Amino acid sequence: MSLWEYGVDRMILEEMIRIDPQDEYRLGDDQCCLNYPERFPTVEYDLAATADLCRIADRMRAGLGYKPMLGDGSNDDESIDLDGWYNFTIGLNGFSSTKVDASIMFVVVNSDSEDNERAYEIDLCEGEQELIYRLLDRQCLAYFGKGCDALLEEARQAMEEDMKTEE
Repeated sequence: MSLWEYGVDRMILEEMIRIDPQDEYRLGDDQCCLNYPERFPTVEYDLAATADLCRIADRMRAGLGYKPMLGDGSNDDESIDLDGWYNFTIGLNGFSSTKVDASIMFVVVNSDSEDNERAYEIDLCEGEQELIYRLLDRQCLAYFGKGCDALLEEARQAMEEDMKTEE
């Protein structure tokens, strides 16, 4: 299910997607194999665990029978996992046309639940990816002094250097 299908509109999305300013971005690379292997640069960010992101994660996990981390205000302390939290990440890549990964990843952390340390994906449609790219670009400029394209170029240069040393 994409964010739009969870009832997230453009205004909520702008509040929901926040790079965690206390964490650094991570440069890397990945590859896919369609007709031949293709290597491409990546940049990964940790996202702040905003209430709206946590609610979507809670809804996904509740559908599988797990306790929510945040709840909806009607929960009592026994029906909420008070010890756990979520780590959210999103990535840019030099392969897709939107430059944004097709999902927001989250991991269940420090929970007594059976799905502790399990990773989940919140799917993103192309329109969401395009909007998220613009949001991330503004935040990157504010936090790191360079936009998403500059970070992807930095990752591309690092990847090319790695490829030279591998030869």
